[in-house]
Amino acid sequence: MTAERSLVSCLALLCFALPAAAADEDDAGWFRTTTQALVDAVTDGAPAIWDRVLDPDCIITTEDGAVIGKKKFLEDLKPLPSGFSGDIKVRDLTVRTLGTGAVAHYWFDERENVFAQQLNTTYVETDTYRRSGDTWTMVAMQVTVVPRDLEPVPNASVGGWRELLGEYRYDERAAIFRCP
Repeated sequence: MTAERSLVSCLALLCFALPAAAADEDDAGWFRTTTQALVDAVTDGAPAIWDRVLDPDCIITTEDGAVIGKKKFLEDLKPLPSGFSGDIKVRDLTVRTLGTGAVAHYWFDERENVFAQQLNTTYVETDTYRRSGDTWTMVAMQVTVVPRDLEPVPNASVGGWRELLGEYRYDERAAIFRCP
């Protein structure tokens, strides 16, 4: 059995063996403060808090469906590039404790300015933690982008759109979009 399956099996047993309870105020405060600090570090590209909070064997499922570990996550964490700015605000955070385990669930709203174009995206995330001494370490994270219909652009010209029809893919190695 792989380490990931063992971890998932242990977490499942933990969930069935112990009743879930809302986190006490000390733990709830730690999760609120830490979660906001983690998402702030995403735009700053600051890995120190992530390095402290992520368990060495943490399983991370990104909004793109990639499954990565702590090492890859920290390697990929970079500040926003020149011409980009933004922030992320955590909202509606709930925490359920299960003995020495905890599940944090929340929404976060990202506002990003890309060369003077304002982008707004909402995500929903669920994180699984285990108590490690007097603090918590994250053992699993899953983030999902919340799809939404975009607002129509008033008075937009539709001329030339037929030429854009096709299937597009992002090529990570070349960092360009390709149309097959």
